[in-house]
Amino acid sequence: MPRQPTVSSHMVQNLKRYLLGQGRDFGRICAAAGISSESAVFSDPEARLFAGDYLNLFLESKKASGDPCFGLNFGREMARSYPGGSVLISMMMNCPTVGEALDRFFRYHDLMADALRPCMNIDGDFVRLGWKPTIPGFHPPVQIAETLLSFFAGILEFLGEGRVVLHEVRFHYPKPGSAILHEQRFQAPLMFDQPESVLVIRKSFLSLPVPLSNSALLETLENFANKLLHRIYFSKTWSHRVGENLSARLLKGKPFGVDAVARDLGVSARSLQGRLKEEGATYRQILDYVRRETALKCLQDGGMTLCDIAFLLGFSEQSAFNRAFKRWTGSNPKACLPKD
Repeated sequence: MPRQPTVSSHMVQNLKRYLLGQGRDFGRICAAAGISSESAVFSDPEARLFAGDYLNLFLESKKASGDPCFGLNFGREMARSYPGGSVLISMMMNCPTVGEALDRFFRYHDLMADALRPCMNIDGDFVRLGWKPTIPGFHPPVQIAETLLSFFAGILEFLGEGRVVLHEVRFHYPKPGSAILHEQRFQAPLMFDQPESVLVIRKSFLSLPVPLSNSALLETLENFANKLLHRIYFSKTWSHRVGENLSARLLKGKPFGVDAVARDLGVSARSLQGRLKEEGATYRQILDYVRRETALKCLQDGGMTLCDIAFLLGFSEQSAFNRAFKRWTGSNPKACLPKD
């Protein structure tokens, strides 16, 4: 597992391009944020920047821009530029429906960043689309929240070719002095001082077809995305060895406690946990990751009931599995079952 939540090189490059397009001195902004302009994150497409450093860079960028609606404008531009070079967005563009595209967005969002993850809640005829932090107690600043909502709205526009209309947009902060730009950006009723920042759309939009989707290309992209995630989260470390051992144990129905895994790896449980700590990981984090990936694979393959998958993963009842799956992915496992 990564030592800390991280942000992809692609997201950093988007921020850089946006600021250079405004004529800003990006080197000076990096220096103000305490980040070297020679960092690998600016040259290696698989490099990652710690989320805390990205937040500093973002806030310095907002300050340098002088734009009071920096988040709204950057989010819109990010949605425009992402489809050209992102495995994640390319996957979404090749899903048969908007709903399945959003499922891939939730499932593989860690390719972009893992400090915040998108989530979806269905309430009757409406769907709430928002974000949840992976860092306990972290609440994204207003400009970050606006970037995420603006980006999400842009992706929906792109997926549905203008057919997905926002029902309303909710913000977790008070109404600014002027909300004209918010109204122009979202073209929907705005609600401030809400419990969460979310986009609300009609559930029926989830079944809209994605134009020119390609199932064969989707399969290729998804295979590549899985390999990319594995490289991000597991290198040849103790975390990698624990992850492989856990995966094998789960699939064979063997006990997966830390003592059993440590015995397989020839160390004591205490020593193993110490080595994982040095890598910035915990046994629980790796177990959650492996359980999530195993669950997604079983759901995608079909042939197993939700109850079977729950027991395979070591849950005593399906409801506990449902709650864990919602925490891992932001959606219900039923939504990930193959469509008839």
